[in-house]
Amino acid sequence: MEDFFFGVMIQQEGKWTPHSKFDGQSFGSALMKAESLDEGNDYEAVKVLRIPNPGNDGEQKEMWISPHLKARAAAKAAAQMNAGAKQSKQQLDNDHAQRKATANKA
Repeated sequence: MEDFFFGVMIQQEGKWTPHSKFDGQSFGSALMKAESLDEGNDYEAVKVLRIPNPGNDGEQKEMWISPHLKARAAAKAAAQMNAGAKQSKQQLDNDHAQRKATANKA
């Protein structure tokens, strides 16, 4: 028995579920399946995991993930950074205005 297998996972409504399973020698087949699923519009994202078989030590390892999912994650991270920077600037402006008002009263 092999130490691991490849699982193709699909994402729908934000949740990952198994789609298909390939033996440990069939990464190419798993990748081809994932890429063909990713070309359609049925799923939000697709990924291939290397998963240890029961009784074997080891951790799951992400071997491939939908390119558009990576781009979406990068865009989300950039938006969060921009929102944080905007919030920080606004807080600094408010603090400055408050200090200025306090200084003018003295």
